[in-house]
Amino acid sequence: MKDLRSLVLLALAALINAQSAPDFPIQVDTTLRVDYQSSSISIKAGELINRNDVLDEPTIVGPSDSSRTVDYMVFIIDEDVTPPNDPSSRVQFLHWFEPNLAGASEVLFADVDAQNFTSATPLTYIPPSPPGGDKAHRYTVIMYNQPEGFSIPSAFTSVFQDKSDLSNRLNFDIKGFVDASGLGEPVAANWFEVQNTTQPAGGSGSSSSSSSSTSSSTSFSTTTSSLPTEVPTLSRTFTETEATSTSESSAEVETSTAPPAEASTSTAVVVASPTLATTTSSTPSTSASITPDAGNGAGLVDVRGSMRALIISLLFSIGVAGFWLL
Repeated sequence: MKDLRSLVLLALAALINAQSAPDFPIQVDTTLRVDYQSSSISIKAGELINRNDVLDEPTIVGPSDSSRTVDYMVFIIDEDVTPPNDPSSRVQFLHWFEPNLAGASEVLFADVDAQNFTSATPLTYIPPSPPGGDKAHRYTVIMYNQPEGFSIPSAFTSVFQDKSDLSNRLNFDIKGFVDASGLGEPVAANWFEVQNTTQPAGGSGSSSSSSSSTSSSTSFSTTTSSLPTEVPTLSRTFTETEATSTSESSAEVETSTAPPAEASTSTAVVVASPTLATTTSSTPSTSASITPDAGNGAGLVDVRGSMRALIISLLFSIGVAGFWLL
């Protein structure tokens, strides 16, 4: 029981002190200082880092006991890459290989005059960029002493012949490379994680439905957001059109029931008395209103009275004349 407890404690201590990622085939206890100067980040083992902070090639600081007579080489390896032909597995991808690094307890630099210079071709730094929606990828930065007369093992020459599609870097085997080249034990290491939280560009099943739904929502939101500047114009146009239509309808009704004043003006001759009364209507209507003159009515009464008096006078004169003849 006591032995088991000791083994557990040793395992925990090794895990805590490990400077290479979990499950990485080579475990290292010594910390390698790795700085991304463009983002002012110094890597802490196991730290989750924003991928925008690791876009540029890092700088490596040599061990405190290093000297200018020692040369180094550095690798950065992603151990969580999914190969296209086997989505269920995870393989290594070589992000960076830099040989001929020189310096003493300071930032190391590539030196063509390195004491143990090698003609091994460096591989350009490829920034970590895991696919959207995938788990956090683990990146181990590991450094080795560069031995005199170092050369790339024949079994790995194709890896160091860079291709445009970077397929040469996929399925890298760091342990196999170290064993084949006789590099020995690593000097130091460090590791960090990067995760891409965006959703993958394509998918199937529910993922596609979700993407379609999101796309529809986005399209709808965009359309809706543009309405505030367009609605007033549309509304005003509709109101003006409606008002015009209503006005035109009203005009038609008015035209059918009451023609324009110029067309409806008429002259009527009505015999209301011996005096002819002529009235002109200016009212915009289909009929004319005729009003008899009050003066004409009074004249008619006077004429009748005069006639009556004349007849009486005439009869009186005839009677007097007859009386004298008798």
